[in-house]
Amino acid sequence: MRIGFHLAYDFHHAMLNPIYALLREEFPCLITTNAKSIIAFKPRILVLADAHYHYFRGKLPGTIIIWVRHGFSNKNHVSRCITGSDFACVSSPWMRDEYIRMGARPRLGYWVTGFVPMDKVLSRNKLFTNAALPKKFSRGTATLLYAPTYNKYLSSAEALGSQWIDAIARAMPHINVIIKPHPHIPTLFPQWMAMWRAAARRNEQTLLVEDGNADVYEYLSTADILLSDVSSVIFYFLALNRPIILVNNQHRFKERGFFAPAGHEWTWRDMGIQIDHGDELPYALRRCLRYPEEFSRQRALYRKRIFGNLLDGRAAERIADRIRALCNPGARDKRWVSVSWNAASDFGRLDKKRSLLLSMRASLSPVARSLRRYPRILFMLKKLFIFSQVMV
Repeated sequence: MRIGFHLAYDFHHAMLNPIYALLREEFPCLITTNAKSIIAFKPRILVLADAHYHYFRGKLPGTIIIWVRHGFSNKNHVSRCITGSDFACVSSPWMRDEYIRMGARPRLGYWVTGFVPMDKVLSRNKLFTNAALPKKFSRGTATLLYAPTYNKYLSSAEALGSQWIDAIARAMPHINVIIKPHPHIPTLFPQWMAMWRAAARRNEQTLLVEDGNADVYEYLSTADILLSDVSSVIFYFLALNRPIILVNNQHRFKERGFFAPAGHEWTWRDMGIQIDHGDELPYALRRCLRYPEEFSRQRALYRKRIFGNLLDGRAAERIADRIRALCNPGARDKRWVSVSWNAASDFGRLDKKRSLLLSMRASLSPVARSLRRYPRILFMLKKLFIFSQVMV
């Protein structure tokens, strides 16, 4: 049985590669960023880390799509990822129940698996060690990891400004600073990269990770303190129960698409020290170094919600085992696997019809524009199209 892994972005390798590595010797597998190659491969199972399932539904009818997520922040996006998948992989029973409470349900069900990219951190078999840090970094002193998100009105980049690294270097010259931008930042905001690059040149204790697609999880175990905003990294870092400094962008209310005030990235801000400007950072950093246990109770609470008891670094194994069952079910799995494939077949017929209707709608759009002068005819055409959708 063929299994496809489609990477919407290069940084999705951290989510998909570990599962692919466990299955590639047992089944025909393809991992690629090319959607056309996936369609030509005709997988029976397709694994994604984002909400781009609509590219494949009509062209791969009957294929089971598994979503493994790539971030924890809501940003008005997570529900769409879940509802478009057949099986949605979540990190804990609490997270499953929370998404159900929000009304987000996959077509076939949830799998509680843990979070794949954190496997390397939690299993301690592939850590970013001090040997990989620049020789100029101080040994035996604290390291600050700065991991900002990319949305202009949510990111901490402009809120902190250009001088915060210099201020830390003057106040605490032995602190190491690692800047790991969100993968989209080098393309969308090269001016931010230039600002951090200049600061890294001025300060020997600062490392800018130039490759936006570099694996942020490789840096977590090295960091004593995390500085971020609403990046999903704040949730990953909870697994280590170390201090977190959260920057609140004062312009977040201008962000219409991704600002989700009811999302956990905003309702769980009591996991760390909150600041609004760069000049508040040196004090917040000193506070973290002096009182690292501050907020530890809230961090532990949220860690339990996000990871449950699945802090063993075996998320990829759990997902691979479920996929193996879909391909070759044992006696214990035959019932749910049979139900899943039958449902996928039924959904597939509907997906083909929906895809055809969407193609018709796209081809009729120029006709509809030309018929605006004849509203009665246009009304009847729209009514016919809506009726055909209901019949599907």
